[in-house]
Amino acid sequence: MTPTVGTALSCTAGTAQSRRSGSLPCYRAAMRIVVLIILALASFAVSRLLLALVGDPEGPNLLITSALALILFCTAAGVRAVVARARRRRNPAPSE
Repeated sequence: MTPTVGTALSCTAGTAQSRRSGSLPCYRAAMRIVVLIILALASFAVSRLLLALVGDPEGPNLLITSALALILFCTAAGVRAVVARARRRRNPAPSE
């Protein structure tokens, strides 16, 4: 079974029409996922650093580190969403 134009091939390769019009929904969706992965990794690293600075002789517990990372991730993702929403209101996308 070969993929049709409306399936994953259109998302990976893109069509000439979508490149001309400047709308790249697949690129934006991929970048959104990349940003969330970077936020998750950064929040885990920061939580690990914060708990390492406490000076616990046993070292940071994985459960506590993960819980703090989840709190930091949710906070950072929420701030990112609010800033992105405010930026979209201030600079709306050009309509055709």
